[in-house]
Amino acid sequence: MLTQMVQVLALLLTFQISTCYAGIGTVEKQTGPAQLTRDNDKITVEKDLGVEMLDTISTADGIIGIGFNDDTKIQIEKHSKLIIDDFIYDAADPTKSKLKMKVGLGTVKYASGKIAKNNRQSVDIQTPTARIGVRGTAFSMTVDEIGRSLVILLPNADGTVGEISVESDIGQVILNQAYQATMVNTRENVPTPPVLLDLDVNQINNLLIVQKPKEKEDETQAEREQSILDFNELDINLLDNNELDEDELVFTRLDFNLLDVEMLANILDLMNAKLLTEVDSFPTNPIRPGAYEEGNTQIVLDGEWLIYRNVDGRIFSITLDQNSSTQMNLNQAGSPITLHTTENASDTVITINQN
Repeated sequence: MLTQMVQVLALLLTFQISTCYAGIGTVEKQTGPAQLTRDNDKITVEKDLGVEMLDTISTADGIIGIGFNDDTKIQIEKHSKLIIDDFIYDAADPTKSKLKMKVGLGTVKYASGKIAKNNRQSVDIQTPTARIGVRGTAFSMTVDEIGRSLVILLPNADGTVGEISVESDIGQVILNQAYQATMVNTRENVPTPPVLLDLDVNQINNLLIVQKPKEKEDETQAEREQSILDFNELDINLLDNNELDEDELVFTRLDFNLLDVEMLANILDLMNAKLLTEVDSFPTNPIRPGAYEEGNTQIVLDGEWLIYRNVDGRIFSITLDQNSSTQMNLNQAGSPITLHTTENASDTVITINQN
């Protein structure tokens, strides 16, 4: 009797494991070589291949489209990596449904399905530096090899535009216009204020954030100083073969044309121009939303003030009520500045010295 009970329990456990990890979606599009990693096994991706929870999909010179059981659509562009952390879809009880995934590298486009539309809190999408709060819409995420993330809100298939939040560890911005974009450089940086980009969906495909080649050691520090989005010189070498590297994808050898690179450089130059304001025009009394002091000071107004300033690693970050009358006297590493939330605000005075 005991032996039979153990056998039944083993069968039930096996059934639970298989049902948890099977049948969450299907590869609907496949245009080139890609690899799926499942339980340390390497599987060549083909159309109609079933997708399971905890799968990692990596593309080389190909594009993979996945349709999930709740009608969520994901498109993984060339030289990209997606990890499916969790997926449960219960049509009868939406509160039990959830979706969690991470973009590790490259560009991934997302279109909401029933899980996000029924309960947006059930969707958790992350990059190495950002978390995206989905509110029933479409967007793209591009991640470079050091984790910097570019997030662009896209129009839905019917032409409508939804809304997403993009968060780091210390701040958040809201995107609610088609082709609005923000950058998150690290989790310790506030996302850049949203800017509108002059581009369409086709141009977003296979966006790549590529760093400059390493400088020679004899170059000066001044020569090494770069803008927050540095795209003056790109390392553009073609992929030697169509086989995917078994361990990881890198950006030193990519198969994409010069037009793609120039287009991306133009996009990021545009973001630089819109995000960065000269120090001379930094409004301090009263403050206004924007990025100042070469991006080291960022001010966001989204129902409340979020003020962030980084001077040589001395970081000041504060959240204030939108209607507060606050004066902030900051002296970080010998760089003093006074900020007012309203003109000549002084009801509350905050003084910070960081040496």
